[in-house]
Amino acid sequence: MGSISQNHAKLDLDTITDAIRPLVEADPSMKVKSIIAKVQSRFNYTVSYRKAWLVKQKAVAKIFVWLKTITAKMPRSRVQNYYPLQNFTKLAT
Repeated sequence: MGSISQNHAKLDLDTITDAIRPLVEADPSMKVKSIIAKVQSRFNYTVSYRKAWLVKQKAVAKIFVWLKTITAKMPRSRVQNYYPLQNFTKLAT
């Protein structure tokens, strides 16, 4: 993947969220500073703390919508043992 310059207009919240979402899904407690570092290494672009925080919130929201959709189709007994849901349950407690 090529690098994106500091003033690249296409590096918006959605683009960054799509790139970071798998990392947030694997570790919902990921620190905002870690997101900033991942964006820097992947896109050669340093995002603000605010933008990285918004990216994390958006990624978590997308993951919850995805989990809700998936678990709505599952039998109740399987929902309790669904692995990605366990990561977010730990975060909420």
